[in-house]
Formats: sequence, C-alpha cells, structure tokens
Amino acid sequence: MSCFAFCSSLELVDIPLDSEITEIGKWVIRMSKVKSFTIPSKVTSIMAEIFEYCYLEEILVSRDNKIFTITNGILINNETKTAVAYPSRKTGDLVIPEGITRFASSAFVWSIFPSVTLPSTLTSIASYSMTQIQITEIDIPDSVTIIYNNAFAGCKKLTRVKLPKGLNLLPEMCFWDTNLSSIELPDTLTRIDKGCFMKCPNLKEVTLPENLTQLNGQVFDPGTKLYFSGNSNFYINDEYIIMTRDNSTISQHIGTSQTTINIHKDVTLIKKSVFSGKNFITRMVFPSDSKLETILESAFTDCTKMEFVNLPIYIKSIGNFAFQNCQKLQSIVLNSCRSIGDSSFSNCIALSSVNFEQSDIISIPDNCFYGCTSLTTIKLPLKLKYIGISSFSRCSNLNIVTFHDSLTTIGNNGFQGCSLLSVDLSSCSGMTNISDFCFSDNTNLESINFPARITLLGVSSFSNTAISTLDVPSSVYQISSNAFYSCQSLSTINIPADSSLEFIKSGAFRDCFRIASINCESTRYRIVTEALFDRQQTSLILFPPVSQVKFFSLPGSTVTISEGAFMSCVNLVSIFIPSNSVANISKSTFDGCINLKMINIPASVIDVGEDAFKGCNQLSCGCLIENKNKTYIDSLITFSKLPQLSTKPCSNMITKDCYRFNVNSLPITPFIAMI
Repeated sequence: MSCFAFCSSLELVDIPLDSEITEIGKWVIRMSKVKSFTIPSKVTSIMAEIFEYCYLEEILVSRDNKIFTITNGILINNETKTAVAYPSRKTGDLVIPEGITRFASSAFVWSIFPSVTLPSTLTSIASYSMTQIQITEIDIPDSVTIIYNNAFAGCKKLTRVKLPKGLNLLPEMCFWDTNLSSIELPDTLTRIDKGCFMKCPNLKEVTLPENLTQLNGQVFDPGTKLYFSGNSNFYINDEYIIMTRDNSTISQHIGTSQTTINIHKDVTLIKKSVFSGKNFITRMVFPSDSKLETILESAFTDCTKMEFVNLPIYIKSIGNFAFQNCQKLQSIVLNSCRSIGDSSFSNCIALSSVNFEQSDIISIPDNCFYGCTSLTTIKLPLKLKYIGISSFSRCSNLNIVTFHDSLTTIGNNGFQGCSLLSVDLSSCSGMTNISDFCFSDNTNLESINFPARITLLGVSSFSNTAISTLDVPSSVYQISSNAFYSCQSLSTINIPADSSLEFIKSGAFRDCFRIASINCESTRYRIVTEALFDRQQTSLILFPPVSQVKFFSLPGSTVTISEGAFMSCVNLVSIFIPSNSVANISKSTFDGCINLKMINIPASVIDVGEDAFKGCNQLSCGCLIENKNKTYIDSLITFSKLPQLSTKPCSNMITKDCYRFNVNSLPITPFIAMI
C-alpha cells in the first residue's frame, strides 16, 4: 500500500509480467509522474483507490491474468464486474461497457474525459468514483439504486444531471462544489444528506419531492429557494428554518442575515451542521418549556458570536463538534445528558460552568473541552469511566477537578496545560495507568494521590509540574520516558520496601535540577554512592541529576548502564568504567552532562546507544577508548554523539604556542571507590 506514493519525480515502475506479486494496494503511485502501469499475471487482488491522483495515461494487464482486463482503457475485475480504475490523463470521451455493475471507490477520480456514457447494467456508484472529473452533464441510468458519498463532488463543470427514477437516497457531499443550475429529484427520494448540494452557486431553486422525509443538516446553500408540495413533511418557517410539519426537527437554516433565532418549543432534534458557521447570528433563544433532547454533529460549530439564551437543561445527546468554537457560550447544564461527542465544546473560551455531575455520562470523548480557558472547576460525572485524549487539555485556568471512583481511564494529554493544584485519584481503584502527557505542563501541580493499583506512569505524564516529593507507589513497575521531565521543584524520590518498580525509562527525571539523592527501602535495589542499582549491581538505573558527586567510578559488576541513567547530571566531571565490566551503554545515558570532561570506554563495551553522549560538549582530548576499530569510533561520534575531539590523543593538540596547550589536566586519582 502506498509504496511509491508522493514520489513526485518517479516516472517508471517496471514490474515483470511473471512477477510473484498477487496483490496491489491503494495509492501505489499516488502523485507520481508514472504514465503507464502494467498489472502482472498473478495479481488476484487490487484495492480500490489504486491509481488515485496520479498522471497515468494508460493501464496495461498481462494477457495471462485471469481476473483483470482492460476495456476502453478501464481496468475491470471480470469476476465482480467492477470498474476498478482508469488512467486520469487519458484523453477523449469515455464509454463504460455494458455488463459493468459497479465502480470501485475513486475509480475515475480526477479524470479529464469530457463526457461519459454509463451502462444500463450499472447498479451502484461508489464514493469518490467520479470526483473532480471534467464532464458537463451526465445521465445516470435507472438501473442505479445507490450512489455513495462524494460521488460527483468537485465536478466544477457539471451543469446537468439526470437522476435514476427509483433512487431513495442522495448521500453526503454527492454534488458538492459543482456547477449545477437545476436538478430534478425523483419522486422516490426520501432522504438527502449533509452537503449534497452545497457550494452549488448556480442552483437557485429546487422543488423537493413529496415523499422526502429526511433532510440531514445543511443540504443546500443559504439563499436557495426551496419548494415543498402541500403534503410534504417539511416547511420553511418565518426565520428561514426548514422544519418538519410537527415542529419536532430542525433540518437546515437557509437564512443569510437574521441576527436572532427563536427555537420552537416542540423542537426535539437539531440536525447536523444546521447553524454551522452562521456568524451573523448573535442570539439563539430557547423557550423555557423547550423539549430539545438531541443536538447532532456540528450543529453550532464556529458560531463565534452566538449567545445562547435559556439553553435547555434536559438535553440527552450532543454530537461531535456541536458547540466547537462557540466563543459566547458561558454555561451549560447536562445532568440529563447520556452522551457527548468528540470536540463538542472545544475552544468555547467563555464557558465557565459545566454542570453534569449527576448525569449518566460514562465517557467524555477526545478534545471534548479542549481549550475552554474560562473553566476553573469541574465536578466530573459520578458514573464517568473514561476521559478521552486531550479532553480538558489547555483549559489553562482549570485548577480543581473532582474525580470519582468509577473512573478507570484518562487518555493521553487529558489534562495537559491546565492549572491543577493537586490531583486525587486515590478512589479510582480501577485505574492502572497514568497516560502519556496526562498532567504535563500543570505548572502549579504540587501533589498527586495515585490510584491503589497504578502500574505505569506514562511518557511525560507529570513533566513540567511543581511536584516536590515523589513517593513511588509500590504497585508501579514502570516510570516512562520524561515522566517527570523539568519538574524543577522535585527534590526527593522515595522507593518503598515492597516496590514493584522494574523500569525507569530515558529522561524520566531529566532537568530535575533539585534531585540530590534517592531514598530506597526496597531489597530489589541498592543505593551505592547515591546511584540506584539493581540488587546485584549489574545495572545502573539512575544517578541523581544534582548529586554533588563529581568523580564517579562504576563497580566492576556493572554490565549495563540504563537508558538515560546519567541524563542531566550537571555536576559530574569524570566517569570511570572498570575493564571487563560494562557491555552496554544505553540510549541517552549521559545526555545533558554538560560538565563531563573525562570518561573511559573499555573494550568490554559492545553497544553504545543513540545520543548516549549528546550535549557532553566538555569532553575533550584524551578520553581512553580501547576499541580502536574505525567503524566503532565513527559510530560513537555520529550515532552516540561523542565529541570527535575526545577521541584524539592530547599530544596531537599541542601547538607551538605553549599557552594554547589543550591538554586535559583532569586528575585521574580522585574517583570515589565503589564497594
């Protein structure tokens, strides 16, 4: 799939006809300059969208292929009677042969043929199959019973369409951004979905069939004149709102200048995108006895100037993006609500009050309250189990959140960039992970009460917070990379006697410049000269970033220096590694040791990880590297970021000017002895 996609200079793909390839995925040469492509003999499966947005002039198929053939330039699957693809740069009119019953997705997308004749055997037109083609008119045969979304979207020259007589549904974006000047809808049509005739500036008026029962969201451009029969299920009220006859459903607003909208008391449903982007509306007024229960996707998206008056308190369901960027929305009561959608209140910068603690909501999905900068306090729903990715991220004034015992999951970045002072998750007995970046950038966060069964502290989960003491829960087995990165107040780490801790990942305490020591009561570890080792001292796990130890010698039993073990140890001046000891110096081991001037690398060291010496700019000449293999040394320099100068003997640095000697005069003797 996509193996040559976006290779903008690629002009040729030569596959032998007897190749063993049996399947070709989608977008295989997307946006390349390949003009001809051959399907080998053994190919039995070709995904839809195979040649989407490419510059093909011809498609060829091996004569020995038993499934695929070419007719009138079209790649056809003979078993399924499907038109799979067409070379978009092939010129001339197109006749699709009789016998074809369906199109694959994007089969003719972006093609330049000026006209097309469809077969009487065709039953379905797939999504995007004729998007952005150059035709001016098309007759769709009555054999077609289903057309999928975006089928003719972006056909900017298309002025006339004859629809099949038995069609029931026109899907989302079907004729979006076309040049249609008129459309005759079949009497059988019962449903038209969002965006179907949007961005059709020449479509001035439409007569809707009597059997139409569903208009789902913004179907027509504002200002389009719509005509309904006397028995139609719809009418247009005085505020240019398309309503159902019983006033229960708002399908679309087609007005262009109203500043105030009054919602009928019997409305129970507002459909997709009804008021989306209507910045000229400044007031949305609901009656006190409103029956509104459901607001669908994007209903009020980007209504940046809209004030909501008497927003009903009995709403049961709110769709994705429903109030996104409603910058005047100040409060909402959701205690009757059962579900809310992704990003439903994101960037509602004036939203200061959300009342939903007594609701039946069990999930707050991704980005739900992202960027709600006026929120200061939240009492989460009592039944809440799940908080999605970035649900409250960048709520920069949110300082108090009440968590309840039903909560089991907080997604990545859940509360990133808030102003929490403390976090109490102690009642959340089902929670086992603190996710990546969950509470990062809460610069005032001083304390955290962990769940009783917590096992994992995720990547950057508490980075850039004000935590001063970390009491590692006994159930935690991993502290992930950068978990406490840049916690400037963190000075004490306590590991209990019954600790399950096995992994401290790279940079877990990077730039924590107040950690001078680690307190460990667990028999699984040993503290030796302030460094944390496993019990057998075979692995050095962590050295306190601001330990006052300047000269450090590893014990002869050490085999591995763990990832990021010495990261940001700014006081270290010299490291001594005994012969026949360390075999692995892991990734980022000495990253940020800005004052490290001397280290030896004995022959026992086989692997040195990526960026192991990144930022060790004080390492100068004379560092003893016993392995003189050129490839090994080159890897130290390019992969592990050891300064090149440190690999040179100091004698090579002496110049004629004695005052410019660059000899490393660091004493060799003052290493601290290790037991």
